[in-house]
Amino acid sequence: MKKTILILVAAAMSVVSCNQPQQGPDASNPNRAKPEQTASPATKPDRIADERPAATRPAEKTASTSPSTRAASMPAIVLPPPRLLATVCGQKITSEKLDMAVARAPRKLSDQELQAETARFTGNMVQDKLNTMLADDAKIQCDQAKLDEVHKMIRQAAEKEKLSDEEFMAARDLNEQVIRDRIRIQKLLEQTTAPDKIDAFIKAHPDYFNGTKIQASHILVMCNPTDDTAKQKAALAKAEKIAKDIQDGKISFDDAAKQFSDDYSKERGSELPEFVFADMVPLFSKVAFTTKPGQVSPVLRSEFGFHIIKVAAKTEGNETAPAQLQQRIAGNALVAELLGAMMEKTINAWTITIIEQNPQTQTSPAEK
Repeated sequence: MKKTILILVAAAMSVVSCNQPQQGPDASNPNRAKPEQTASPATKPDRIADERPAATRPAEKTASTSPSTRAASMPAIVLPPPRLLATVCGQKITSEKLDMAVARAPRKLSDQELQAETARFTGNMVQDKLNTMLADDAKIQCDQAKLDEVHKMIRQAAEKEKLSDEEFMAARDLNEQVIRDRIRIQKLLEQTTAPDKIDAFIKAHPDYFNGTKIQASHILVMCNPTDDTAKQKAALAKAEKIAKDIQDGKISFDDAAKQFSDDYSKERGSELPEFVFADMVPLFSKVAFTTKPGQVSPVLRSEFGFHIIKVAAKTEGNETAPAQLQQRIAGNALVAELLGAMMEKTINAWTITIIEQNPQTQTSPAEK
């Protein structure tokens, strides 16, 4: 799965990231997990990531130049008035960083590219705020030793480019608060995937690791966790109505899948390939494994939206997965519980408002 743009410093990594492309990680099955979909808790990126939108990053430099030479060679940039892109619990997300990145792009973006970058940037910024709010709720504090380590890395990287720390950070849209927040998010991840919690999870769910297989069909109402809250609630209401109509006998599961599912599996009768726990995203697998054969699950939510699962069969396994693989699967599942908690809040507590306006014509917040 695609990760939202997060600063990768020291041991920091993207932990509760869900700004997913709507087609999912697998064109034939949006729910099927990929090995790279969730970073291992032990992941330690060895660089500081550029936070600018991908399409707007300049080409790699082939020769080193001094800061003064670069500054002199850069033309003056006139930016449009900042645009309000979204709010999260009243916190504004505006377009300044996006506008600067677009203005510095090596070529002019097409209208389609600009629209895509605006949507991606907005989703990433919403995700950043949601991640930070999770850390706030857990009362996670920034670790000073880790902060010192990050600043040491920044200093070393800046020296290689002959920049000051401030210039290096500004060029990557980083600031002290962003760094502190990423460290707090990483700390939350580490607490969530502590060794004792991983061991307890493995012991509590042996069928997740022994090759047990599920044969199931499902209905998907797509919805991104960074979508407007009203859109999320509408998707949930749609899924709940479908589930009720199936339960009341007004429509069969198969017919409902054909009519309403957003998943590619509806083209083959909504059936999924037989899967083990790690084949699917954890929030999906968890419900599939607890639903008895012949039964239909309640509405559940994953990174892709709202699902209804019909389990056809469950084949118990007797394999023994390598310990390292078990730990990675358990770590991913525990991180997914954080994601589940976040998605619950975006429906019931944290209001996201996406401003539906053309990025080229909308007015600035000050003009409203």
